Amino acid sequence: MDKTKRPAASLLAFMADLHHEIRSPVNTILNMTELAAKEDLPLAARNYVETIEKSANSLLTILDDIIELSQDETDSPNINQAFALTDLLEDLKEAIEGPLKSKAAEMTLSFERGIPEWFSGPRGRIRQVLTQICNYSLRQLASRELKLDVSYKKGEKAEKLCFTLFAQNSSHDALKPKDVLRNPRILICQRLLLELGGQLVVESATDSRIRFSFCVYVSPTERSWGEPIFPTPVSCLVGKGRLSSALVARRLKGCGFKVARAAALEDAQDLLDREVSKSQKGIALVDWESVKEEPDSWKDHVSNTRYPLIYYDVPAISMMHISANVSEWDQGKQKIGFVMSPSKGKQIVSEVLRLLGMEAEQLSCSLAWEEEPQDDMTITPEGLEGMKVLVVEDDRINQRIVVELLKKFSIKPVVASTGKAALNAVKKHVFDAIFMDINLPDTDGYRLTEEIKKMEQYQSVPVIALTASTKNRRLCLEAGMDHFLSKPYSETKLLKSLVTTKSKREGRP
Repeated sequence: MDKTKRPAASLLAFMADLHHEIRSPVNTILNMTELAAKEDLPLAARNYVETIEKSANSLLTILDDIIELSQDETDSPNINQAFALTDLLEDLKEAIEGPLKSKAAEMTLSFERGIPEWFSGPRGRIRQVLTQICNYSLRQLASRELKLDVSYKKGEKAEKLCFTLFAQNSSHDALKPKDVLRNPRILICQRLLLELGGQLVVESATDSRIRFSFCVYVSPTERSWGEPIFPTPVSCLVGKGRLSSALVARRLKGCGFKVARAAALEDAQDLLDREVSKSQKGIALVDWESVKEEPDSWKDHVSNTRYPLIYYDVPAISMMHISANVSEWDQGKQKIGFVMSPSKGKQIVSEVLRLLGMEAEQLSCSLAWEEEPQDDMTITPEGLEGMKVLVVEDDRINQRIVVELLKKFSIKPVVASTGKAALNAVKKHVFDAIFMDINLPDTDGYRLTEEIKKMEQYQSVPVIALTASTKNRRLCLEAGMDHFLSKPYSETKLLKSLVTTKSKREGRP
C-alpha cells in the first residue's frame, strides 16, 4: 500500500477522523446525562448534570465548527460534483441538530414547486455556507426560529440553486446588515461564495428578522424523480412541520408516494381510511420529537393501528428502551418500525419498503444507496454459533457494544485494545474473523491488517473495518480488509458482515 495515501497525509482526512472520534464519547456523555436527568436526583446533583449537558453540547458545536472551517477544497482541481438536493439538506440537518436542540430552537423548510433533485455543482461549498449561517443565527442572533426557502432559477445560459434563510434576531443587539457582514463567520461565507461567482446578501426582513440569501450556479442532472407510481401508496406524516418532516415529505414525493399530513396519529388513521383504496397501500410516519412521545406509548399504537407505522428521529436513549421490547409487542406482524436520530431519508424509505412489502425497483426515484445491496440472507444463531472473533478496539464502550452483540449469537469474542495485543492474540489463536478499528493507540488498522494478512494462516480470514469515518473505504480495501462498517452500526449490519465474509471464505455465493 502506498504510504502517501494514508489519512495522516491529508490534514482534512485527519481532521475528519478526529472530529468523528471525539463526537463518539461526547455523544455518550450526552446520552448518560439524559438518563441521569430522569432519576430522582438532589437539586445540587441535577444542576451538575445540566451543566455537564450544556458543556457537552457546546463542545459538539465547537467540533462542528472546526471540521466545517477546516474543509478547504481549493486544492481540488474541480469542486463540482454530482449531488442530490435532499441528501445535501439532510447533511445540514445533521450538522445543526445539536445547536438547534441546545438552543430550544426550531427550523422549517420549504421548496419551490418543481425543483429538480439531482445536480452537478459545489455541494461542499453550499453545505458549508448554510451550516455557518445557521450557526451564526443560533449563536449571535439567539434565534429561536429559522426558516429556509429553496428555489431554482433557470436562465437562458445558466441555472442557479438559491437559498434564503430567515432568522429571528432575539439578541439584545439591534444589528444592522452591515454589522452582520463584519462577523468572521459571515466573512468566510462571503469569501467562499465570491470564489463561485456568487454573493451573500444580508437584509433586514422586519424589525426582528434578518434575511440571508445566496445563489450558486449548478447544472441539473437527468435522473428520475417525482413521477407517481401506480397504484400510488399514501403516506401520512404526523407531527409539526419541522425540518425533518419537510425532508421526509420531499423524499417520499420524489419516490412516487402521495403525502398527506395530520396533527395526531388518530387523525392519520382516519385520513388513511379515506384516502387509501383497496388497490393502494398506506403508512403513517410519526416525528418522535414533535409529538413528544413517551417511551412506552408506541405499545398501544401497535395494537390499535390499522396501517403500518414508523417512528423516525427516535433518540438513542429511547431506542435502547424500545429495542428490548419491540419484538414482544410486534409479534412478527411487521406493523411498526423505528429509525434512530439523526434519521436519514434513505433509512426511512428503506423501512417504508419493508413494512409495505415493496421493492426499491418499484419506486420512481433513483436512490444512490450508500450501503451495499442487502440480500435475503437470514441470520440465525446456528449459522454463527461457535465462531471465534477478535475485536480490535481501544474504546471501552465500543468494546462492550460489539462484545454484547456477538455473545447474543453464541459467538466467542476476544478483545484487544492495542495493535501489540492484537498481534499477540493472532499468534496464539486462529480466529474465524477480525473486527478492526482504524485508530489505535500504538498503530493504525491499515498497518495492522497488512501485518496480519502476511501470516499464512490469516490470508483468508476476513478482516472487517470498524470506523467512525465514511471517507476511508478505499484505504481499508487497499490494506486488505474484506468489509467496511461505519460507526454507529446496527446489530443487523454487524452480524450480516460476519455472515457475508464467512460465506465468501467458505466459497458460497
